[in-house]
Amino acid sequence: YSITSGLLVGVYLLIYTKAKNVVEAVMGVNLPLLEVIFLVIAVIAFQPLLSLMEGVIERWFFKGSTDYREFLQTLSRDLLSVMNLGQLQEKITGSLRQALGLENVYLFLEDEDETAFTSIITTNGRPEETRSDVISTEVRFRRDGQFVPLLSRIESPVYSEDVQPQLTQAQEREALVRMRPKLLLPLSQHGRLVGILSVGQKLSRQPFSYEDMTLLTLLSNQATIAIENTKLYQSKLEKQRIDEELNVAREIQRMLLPRHIPAAPQCEISAINLPSLEVGGDLYDFVELPGGDLGIAIGDVAGKGVPGAILMSSLLAVFRAVAARNIKPSAVVQELNAQIARTTNPEKYATFCYAVLSPEKQQLTYTNAGHNYPILLRSNGALIELTESNLIVGVCEDMVYGEHAVAVASGDTIVFYTDGVTEAQDENRREFDTERLFEVIARYRHLSAEGLRNRIYEAVLQFIGDMPQSDDLTLVVVRMK
Repeated sequence: YSITSGLLVGVYLLIYTKAKNVVEAVMGVNLPLLEVIFLVIAVIAFQPLLSLMEGVIERWFFKGSTDYREFLQTLSRDLLSVMNLGQLQEKITGSLRQALGLENVYLFLEDEDETAFTSIITTNGRPEETRSDVISTEVRFRRDGQFVPLLSRIESPVYSEDVQPQLTQAQEREALVRMRPKLLLPLSQHGRLVGILSVGQKLSRQPFSYEDMTLLTLLSNQATIAIENTKLYQSKLEKQRIDEELNVAREIQRMLLPRHIPAAPQCEISAINLPSLEVGGDLYDFVELPGGDLGIAIGDVAGKGVPGAILMSSLLAVFRAVAARNIKPSAVVQELNAQIARTTNPEKYATFCYAVLSPEKQQLTYTNAGHNYPILLRSNGALIELTESNLIVGVCEDMVYGEHAVAVASGDTIVFYTDGVTEAQDENRREFDTERLFEVIARYRHLSAEGLRNRIYEAVLQFIGDMPQSDDLTLVVVRMK
């Protein structure tokens, strides 16, 4: 385009010189008026001639780039093979910048939390350039700002000069200045903004033609579909990854939980663990101790999926090693806490309750580390919550744990459970809660350990109805014969 301007100036000087020479040769005089006439003609004709020649140059030199139909067909095929949002961003902006000969093109996409639209913009150069003076910065427009809601109400390309005066937030106005857009295109799907295309001015400084605007409109539709398809594909991949992780976690959990209920001559034992879709960290275990005593453990580790399953396996491994030494519940939990606190991060913790049932002594001795209170059902129907508790395990390495003892007799029942029972929610987000659990236990107090366990389980499932199970459900019921 600079060469075009130079050529016009050269042609003007050539014509002026020739005309002046002819006049001087014919008339033999120098006419100052001739210079004025040529100057006026040049001023009037220069810009129209320049625009005409630039249009011709653009049609010839950029002919391949402005073949819009071929461009759109090629881009459509290319976008089908792009399943990464970052690559999609580069493909759309790079192709459009080349096709229309633009100074810059930026595609703003939603953040993962869907609260803002983000893109990387460059100054002193183009994104693909690697010169040291090319500066790249991130620009974000929040959904709760002014810019995004404004574009959400627009369905077609809009000139930035019509948008900028409507922005009163200095940060957004300054970002728009740095972007140097000529046009802004909202990319919407079913009335929801999924992206913003910022288009800079043409290198030729020519205005956008009708064909240009048509191309941009069609491309924005293609870009919107491509963005949504890519998001769906990535969501599917993420779901597949999560499903695989959950399958691993379920297998770990299944292998770690007891496969058999210990045979205890003086009591009935029944247990159930129903993993949720997300796989929580519920655990239970039994330890057969000398003298016919029985160790009963139940817990709930923080975290879901594989991280929760790993913490669960660590906790059970330590517990089994410590409990096998036949020491008091408080000592078991204290050593368990110290080892978990030393070997895991502070956010890795667990609630845990360990009880030793001694049928011979007719006594239950327990240490509760922040777990749901066990419920003691007396043979006469009285219900007692064993509320003595300590700090959860894994938080404070030097924590000292106490233990408590309660007398048990023939016909008494102890119910251990996790929060997946009492915090199960129905469609109105109401919780099953402890009060309902008490009612079920009282109603079916004459049943065996397995019968009572089944009734509690059925009551929870009936309560939540069609709602998905949000947490593991674990029950251990022990009934003295």
